[in-house]
Amino acid sequence: MRGSIKTQITAALKCCTRIKESRHRQKQLHGGRSPFIHSMGTFDRTARRLWPLCGWLKSRGVTDIELLTDDMVKQYLEHRLAYHCDKGNSRQTFKVEVAALGNLERGLSLFSQKHRAVPVDYDFSKARKSFTAKARLLSKTTSAYENRALPDPLALIAALEEPHHKLMAALQYHCGCRTEGVGAPQRDYPNGNPLKMENFAGSDGKLLPTQKDPVTGEMVRPFWTKEKGGKVAWKYCPASLARDVLDWLDEQPEGLGDSYPVYLAAVNKAMRETCQSIRGKGTHALRFNFAQRRYRQCVAAGMGDEEAKRLVSREMSHNRPDITEGYYG
Repeated sequence: MRGSIKTQITAALKCCTRIKESRHRQKQLHGGRSPFIHSMGTFDRTARRLWPLCGWLKSRGVTDIELLTDDMVKQYLEHRLAYHCDKGNSRQTFKVEVAALGNLERGLSLFSQKHRAVPVDYDFSKARKSFTAKARLLSKTTSAYENRALPDPLALIAALEEPHHKLMAALQYHCGCRTEGVGAPQRDYPNGNPLKMENFAGSDGKLLPTQKDPVTGEMVRPFWTKEKGGKVAWKYCPASLARDVLDWLDEQPEGLGDSYPVYLAAVNKAMRETCQSIRGKGTHALRFNFAQRRYRQCVAAGMGDEEAKRLVSREMSHNRPDITEGYYG
């Protein structure tokens, strides 16, 4: 195969990519699990998980990905397992790399069938299965998001008395907003910082359309907030919650918000009423819940531990994943 190893891997993955074909149909045809890649997001994530293979092959003088064998895959996975153990990474991070090799295996076989007079049927299953078991050497997860979340955030939201406080808390829980982002800045900006209709609009002043959540595929409406330090952050709001917020803003054009002490007192009161009051937990507990839930969604979508933390970090408006982990540890 021609080109760099990275180019060759991309070409192989394209052979097992079916963007416009029904995933459901392929599941029916292949015993409940599609052997193909059905979205560009999955394609990009799979390719990134294979990039370390490029350097490993180059260091061994291999310039043609079609020369890859089961024994070489076994050696490569030994190398990657040692790497993840040394870095203290999670089992999930390693397992998604092993799964990516399954996609490469299928891609190489399909490429060979299409372009070679004598096709090769690539099979790395023995190596992959053996290292799926060896992944137990790694910790199950390195996420610390569980520690400071509320046990029942929805009960807290329901216990809030004021309708606008319910919306503010729901936005924190579902979208990961800080109090600044929902109209209750701890340090009052000039004229406060209410969430307005313009936060859901684009540069043309029109409401941004709903779209599929990049992780769950559920319908969400994007909006922006001005949070800590006046930094603008983009969020995804569940479509049903967005409708409630937009209905409120339609009737209250001055915006959604309240003074921080009033909002904090309301949240603390609801925490006591729902038996969730713990010293040190305030409105930020709802962000802990967001981080915990979003991390789980990312892992369920097939992301590795590190990749999931990067996405959660970005949506939490943190600059680096380690800040997010330390902040919620």
